[in-house]
Amino acid sequence: MLPNQVENQNRYIIDVRRVHQEVSNGQNTACKYCGLYDSKYHCGFEANLLLPEIYIELSNKGFFRSGKYFWKQNPYLSCCKEYAIRMDVLQFQISHHQRKTFQKFASAMHNQIKPQISQINKEADDSIQSQQNQDNLSGNEHPNQIENLMQNQQINQIKELLKQIVLKLFVGEDQGFKKVEYNFKVFKTQGKSKESDYYSNLLQLIYIQNKDTLESIDKLVEKYQNQLLTFLQNECSEYDYSIHPNKKLILFKLKNNKNEQPNNINKENKQHIQNTQPNKKLNESGQQKQMKQGKDKDKANLIPKNEVQKYVQEDGSLVFDEFTPKYIKIGDLEIFLEENTFDNEIYQIHCDYFKSVHQREPQSAQKFINDKCIQIIEPQIIQSKTNPNIHLYTGTYFFKYKLKGEIIAASHVDILPEMFMSQYFFYKPELKQSLKLGINSALIEIEYVKRMQKYFPQFLYFNFVQFIPRTTKMNYKADFQKQQILCLETCKWVDLTLDMKKYLYENPADNPRLASKVESIQEDHDFSDMNIEEYLYQNFLMYINGKYLMIQDLIPESQPQIIINLACLLQAMGKKIFNSLTFGY
Repeated sequence: MLPNQVENQNRYIIDVRRVHQEVSNGQNTACKYCGLYDSKYHCGFEANLLLPEIYIELSNKGFFRSGKYFWKQNPYLSCCKEYAIRMDVLQFQISHHQRKTFQKFASAMHNQIKPQISQINKEADDSIQSQQNQDNLSGNEHPNQIENLMQNQQINQIKELLKQIVLKLFVGEDQGFKKVEYNFKVFKTQGKSKESDYYSNLLQLIYIQNKDTLESIDKLVEKYQNQLLTFLQNECSEYDYSIHPNKKLILFKLKNNKNEQPNNINKENKQHIQNTQPNKKLNESGQQKQMKQGKDKDKANLIPKNEVQKYVQEDGSLVFDEFTPKYIKIGDLEIFLEENTFDNEIYQIHCDYFKSVHQREPQSAQKFINDKCIQIIEPQIIQSKTNPNIHLYTGTYFFKYKLKGEIIAASHVDILPEMFMSQYFFYKPELKQSLKLGINSALIEIEYVKRMQKYFPQFLYFNFVQFIPRTTKMNYKADFQKQQILCLETCKWVDLTLDMKKYLYENPADNPRLASKVESIQEDHDFSDMNIEEYLYQNFLMYINGKYLMIQDLIPESQPQIIINLACLLQAMGKKIFNSLTFGY
């Protein structure tokens, strides 16, 4: 019998028809991180159920999960590299900023949180808003506000220029284009690129929409490049313009000081921001004194006169009012570990989060169920050997965050005997700035693993699952010390040091190798002396209709594609995992 077998009604069988070789994200689909089309390549498979040890091994080989679907990226062909990232919680070192962030959060949870937080566009709570205003008055937010306003104005300016280009050059069949839509994107260049400050995927989109009538995107660029660049220069001289020779992106580089505000920036908006800042020339006995008195008064409402409550201990551990494996209490906030069954209230929060934070249409209810409300490993209750009253609940769950009985956030997590995987966290968008829930939820989950690890020594890792360098929404993950990141070439974990972060941010990882040059590829992934096709024909068995068959037992027409798909998967996951799976249909 094979290791991962069929005793329980074939639950662990991998459908060989749902295995696929490396394919792109689709010619009509742009990468949501950089905007490139046809630029992400991955292989994958679907599983109804996996053994926990198999799931852990897959994550250690760079596989990610969405519902029943597991995939691994080809880092040599894909644009934005997807790295697995994990933390040994015993090595975690909380930073000064994280300590301060949780201290403010826990203080707010214990003091004067308003119950009506669910109202759309309502301020989260008076005490938190007061703290925000104090930060603004100190001048800390002013540069960021100006910078964000500038970027928004510049992006809108570029979009208007591109719309004019579309109308002039690319609209109408007389120009040779059947279809040109306005759903192109303009992106802020991340990192320290010298090429541009912004870029757009307009030319890629035009080619994709008219692929049947255009010979190639190179021909499109060759024909229209001069007209396009001349038009841009005539209409707006604030930028230098170029077209990326390989990716065919339109590049925009601000002239002179790129931090200068563009000529057409909204002066009223700028004045509005400036009016919210403190006048540094005020007399100390005047308005500044009143501000100081107000600040002291707010502090008096939040903190006892003779004691400043510490919610982060000297060793970095968080202080909870109550803690059990299924329940955490922090002031008025309660966090429940519950089954991942469909909850319409959580689904609505997820929809609002997608619209506000990602500016995308949310998943349908059925897609949400398929992604978030399935079990990929059978839930188990493991009893501690050192304390029989403590249990580790493994499986897929929701951490539900309830403030005075009302759900404000949820975390979709996989809990395995050795690892806590924080798959996806979402919250009510109106609370984004006031409570910094993304950072604080990660701190709470790390603390959860640290406390449970005392009773379950093997339960050691907190896993952020996926990290894509130079992606604004994921930058915060790299701020948690100390972590490891998976080298995509050697499949070995390496320390995410400051030098490694710098390398990842400044180099668009054309070479995905992060381990040192002396590190060898794992033997499990070394296929240099193996004829993979011959190996599969001689050794691979499939469980079909109650018996095992070899590939040559299948109809001849299906054999070549099955061999291609399985060979790709074998190289992605390695011999050990591949040989422990049972394939069939």
